[in-house]
Amino acid sequence: MTHSHPPPGGPIDFEASLLPILGQAYGYALRLTRNQADAEDLVQEATLHALRGLHTFEPGSLFKPWFFRILTNCHRMRWRTRARRLFTVSLDDAPELYLYTATDAAHTAVESDPANTLISRMSRESIQDAIRQLPVDYQEAAALYFSDELSYQEIAEVLNVPIGTVRSRLHRARKLLQQLLWRVAVDEGITPEPKKVVVPPRGLDRAGCEVAFMRLDDYLDRELAKSEMALVQAHLEVCALCTSEFAFEASLINGVRAKLRRIDVPQSFRSQLARRLKGTEKTAAH
Repeated sequence: MTHSHPPPGGPIDFEASLLPILGQAYGYALRLTRNQADAEDLVQEATLHALRGLHTFEPGSLFKPWFFRILTNCHRMRWRTRARRLFTVSLDDAPELYLYTATDAAHTAVESDPANTLISRMSRESIQDAIRQLPVDYQEAAALYFSDELSYQEIAEVLNVPIGTVRSRLHRARKLLQQLLWRVAVDEGITPEPKKVVVPPRGLDRAGCEVAFMRLDDYLDRELAKSEMALVQAHLEVCALCTSEFAFEASLINGVRAKLRRIDVPQSFRSQLARRLKGTEKTAAH
């Protein structure tokens, strides 16, 4: 996780603070927009807004969440209406562990790590496109979560929402994304489509399973209190079914992150942004 720390209480060197996180900002923009050109426009617009609003930056605070919040706001103002898509998967139709069940139904679960096997066969572009098809609030949360391994609190700061809202959006985003990723896998011939994917009722008739399953997301992200982490861990040590489900979810998250993490900023865009920054600095000096 990369954060830029300006000198405590001192003036911020904008360019020196931006360049180390430019790749992450570009990757985030790429997952919010339709293509490379739109992503470059979004980062450039956010940069200009940040420069104009540099007086609002609190000395000693983290530059990255501040800049990402500006980038997110620029996206909402300029792209949100244009980027809306017909979304055909409703929350009511998105059961828990859809991809886990679908993979098993397609008889691909013989792999030692079926989630990683599935994701490794998908292109980064296909995964990004699946994220773009999420409702915009979930898209923003997922784009931050899967690419930069930010904590829930940091995501909340970027999106300017309570941490409870982040938990809710990420939980729903993951459910919907599982179905969207499965569509990608079937459409691209990565896996055969089973006749029907039937997600059976979880049957949470044991207290231990219920405690573990309802805390699946927060346990994987280590966002539980120590006592709750210990409670879930103790259950996983004795429940093979929950352990299998947790392992699948963890591998899926890690696989998606691995695909999305390595994004190179085009050198032409780096040069263009550097020239723009220098031009802005000269204008400000006069």
